[in-house]
Amino acid sequence: MVRSNRMSQQESTSQHGRQNIQASTWAVLLIFFAGFCVLIATVGFWGWRFYADATDPELGSVALKYVDTGVLIQQPDRTVPQEMTEATGRPAGCPTDTKVCMFFSEGQHLIGRRGAGYGPVAALKLPDSSLINLHTQPAGFDLALRRYRVSRWTKDRQDVVVEQLAGYARYDLANNQPYKNVTFAVLVGNAKLSLALGGSYSIDVPRSESGEPRGRLVTDAPISFEISVRRGTALIESHGQSLSLRPGDKVQVAVDGSFVEQNGSPFQAAQWELIADGDFSQFTTPDYNTPGKSTTWNIRSYAPTPVYPGDFSVVQTCPPEKPFCSGHEQIRYGQFHREAGDGKPFYTGIDNPVDIDVSEYTSSLVFHLEASIIKQSVKNTGERGTDCPIFVEITYKQKSPTDSDQFYRMCVFAAEDDEIVRDATSRIDYRQISRFGTYPIEVDLRTLDQPLRDAWYISNVRIEARGHDYISQVTRVSLIGKMR
Repeated sequence: MVRSNRMSQQESTSQHGRQNIQASTWAVLLIFFAGFCVLIATVGFWGWRFYADATDPELGSVALKYVDTGVLIQQPDRTVPQEMTEATGRPAGCPTDTKVCMFFSEGQHLIGRRGAGYGPVAALKLPDSSLINLHTQPAGFDLALRRYRVSRWTKDRQDVVVEQLAGYARYDLANNQPYKNVTFAVLVGNAKLSLALGGSYSIDVPRSESGEPRGRLVTDAPISFEISVRRGTALIESHGQSLSLRPGDKVQVAVDGSFVEQNGSPFQAAQWELIADGDFSQFTTPDYNTPGKSTTWNIRSYAPTPVYPGDFSVVQTCPPEKPFCSGHEQIRYGQFHREAGDGKPFYTGIDNPVDIDVSEYTSSLVFHLEASIIKQSVKNTGERGTDCPIFVEITYKQKSPTDSDQFYRMCVFAAEDDEIVRDATSRIDYRQISRFGTYPIEVDLRTLDQPLRDAWYISNVRIEARGHDYISQVTRVSLIGKMR
């Protein structure tokens, strides 16, 4: 019986061992199976990711040159750019109005020199038909294509990244892309701008000829860049902040990456002041009258010896809308003053060398000033502006630096009747006001009856008093451009 119990114990132990072996075997099999499944899943996942994320460079971008000289290409492995010249084998589909059309790839820079021309002197046309027009005024441009990639096997992705280092560019992005997910980004310094498809945008990166940030006007504080939206939406990411823009918005980004605010908001109206110091607040009377002292208005006078030409000074008085005001409410007028009593010809004028490309301001280009005539020794005004208390002359060119200077001229005079001497051949825009009051004078230079309607460049704005004796003054001088 003892032997029987011993055999039973041995059988029980053996059976328990076999069960442990079976359990261990199943455990090992399950572990290997799970590992195999994980391996298959991992390989499948990364295979799918490779399939989905694999991209190739898109090689169909072309650089366009519209002018004879002043547009250059810099290769990724070169430090010195070369003049853009026609290569053998012009790409198919190049516009016929281009001087040069050549393929443009990742890493290349398209560079424009000041003086190459007015309006768009070069462009980058992408394979999706998006177009980036580039302007050289006032200090050139520098644009690089950093990335243009599309999905290798699918129509899932298209990624475009350009870097704008200097100058003004207009982005007109194509819509209805063949790719499902399309991104278009512009890098400016440490900021990233994401632009929506089908939109139209302007990005200005004002730089001096040495490459330092500057303001748009000589009196403005330096900025990193400015963006405005005509159509579409844009997202700015800068300095740890983000900001969304809609059509009609304009935003400036400071040199430190922060958003420039006006009246507590970073959003500004999409219009541009093109005349600096229109309120005569930047300098003193001696500075305006001393060559080299003022960077805005500069005196220019003429009178035959020994005739006295007259004076220009800055006077401070109450604005016309508030004739009785306190000292801090007063505004500054630029005043022309001559009381010689001899009736001899003379002129005393001030010049503002605006040097501005106005080709983008096709919606409107409005010149404005507020005029006041206190004294006028002649009854009305003379022929061809020979006797005019406030004479305005805007110097412009139509399309090219080689074009001849043309002039828009306006004469503002005081009279209480319509007995005005007019010469139809003089092309002077006569504006009649009464004495002593202050009157707004305004003209849209883009209207069809103005010779400036198609001009691309304005070099100078001049205001003067000419002939006989006057006390006349102007303030709030402006030239406001709007894009279309």
